[in-house]
Amino acid sequence: MTWSERPDIHDGVYWRCQRRVAGARCNQSASIRHRSWFQQSMLTLQEIILLTYKIVCCEPAVQIQKEYCFSKHTVADWGMFCRKTMLVFLEGCSVKIGGPNKTVKIDESKFGRRKFQKGHPVKGQWVFGGVERESGEHFLFPSRTEPPTH
Repeated sequence: MTWSERPDIHDGVYWRCQRRVAGARCNQSASIRHRSWFQQSMLTLQEIILLTYKIVCCEPAVQIQKEYCFSKHTVADWGMFCRKTMLVFLEGCSVKIGGPNKTVKIDESKFGRRKFQKGHPVKGQWVFGGVERESGEHFLFPSRTEPPTH
């Protein structure tokens, strides 16, 4: 498939097949977002790239909302989506680390949220991870139980 322009559709571009089969042109087409992480979003591709960049750069959500006029729900939802995507990636490339004369730093984080950072503890996913200082190798894994209290 090739990338074709069409100003009357949402993104202005789409995938189009122009292959010939038995002398006839295929002419199948698909959204440029098809089978990508953009597929379910109602944001423009430019907004998605900007929002993702700002989230990955750890810009505060309130600042993103004010500066680019995104709703707080959009920023929160897209932030959670980015974090989940990064976690899946990191889980896939985790390796065994450590050994003699190696320093490994470990920590845990809970992926969940409370309204207004107040109130009762919330359900969420605990994730444990570590990084080897010398090589930068790392590991992550989700926990099925609560970690001990400090």
